[in-house]
Amino acid sequence: MSNAPPPQRLFIRTYGQQPKGHSHRHLQITIPLTGTINMIMNDEVLNVHYGEAVIIPSHMFHQFKAQEDFRFLVMDLPQTLNLNHFLRNNSQGINDNYQANNYKNSDLHIPLDEKTLLFIQFIEKQLTTAGNTTIEALMLELLTELISSLDRPYRPDSRITKVINRIDQDIAAPHCIASLAEVACLSPSQFKAVFKHQLGCLPNDYITEKRMQKALGLILDTDLPIAIIAEQCGYRSVPAFIRRFKQTYNQTPNKMRINS
Repeated sequence: MSNAPPPQRLFIRTYGQQPKGHSHRHLQITIPLTGTINMIMNDEVLNVHYGEAVIIPSHMFHQFKAQEDFRFLVMDLPQTLNLNHFLRNNSQGINDNYQANNYKNSDLHIPLDEKTLLFIQFIEKQLTTAGNTTIEALMLELLTELISSLDRPYRPDSRITKVINRIDQDIAAPHCIASLAEVACLSPSQFKAVFKHQLGCLPNDYITEKRMQKALGLILDTDLPIAIIAEQCGYRSVPAFIRRFKQTYNQTPNKMRINS
C-alpha cells in the first residue's frame, strides 16, 4: 500500500481534440482559462466555458477533449475533501448530509463570480512566472474555499462570455472595442462598462494581459524568433512588443529567455 501523500496540486495544462477518458481517486476541478472543454460525465455532454468550472468527483469516469491551444487551470484536491464541501451551498438546498450519489451534472457545473475570476487571473500569472510551492499551496487552499463558498445562482453575463471566447480563440487578431461590442450586442460604451463590471478591467487591458501570457509561454517554451512571437501575439511592431513585454515582466524577451 502506497504511503504517498494525497494529491494537492494546482497547475495549467492543455488537452487534445481526440477524446480521452479516465477517473481519479481524488476530486478534481477544471477551470477554462481560454476556450471550452467538452466533457462526458454520467453519459451526458457538458460544455464548460471561460467563467465556469467543473467538479469531477473521485472515481467518476469522464471523457474530455478541447482545442489544443486552449488552456485550463486544474486543481487536484486532497482525498480528505469530499463532494459535500462544494455542493452544500447549492441553491437547491443541498446540505452537509447530501448523498454523493444524488448529484446531477448541473450541480457539478459551476459559474464563477467576479472575485474568483480575478483571483484565477492572478494564479495564472503566478504559475507562468514563478515556481514557489508554498505560494502554490496557499493559492490552492484559497481557491478551494472561494469555489466552495460560491452562491450558485450567479452566472456570468453570457454576452461577455461570448466576447471572451472570441478573444481567446484568436488573441493575435486586431480586436477593437467596436467589433467586440458588436459580438456582445451592446454599444461600445455599454460594452466597456459591462466588461469592467464582470472582469474588473477594461477590454484592452484584458487583451494585453492575455497576449503577454501567451508571449511568456512562447519565450520560455519555444525557440521562435522574437518577431514571430510578436506577430503571434498580435503585435505588428516588434519594438512595441518588446516595450510592452518589459513593462509587464521587467525584462526584455531575450533576457527572459537567457535567464530561464
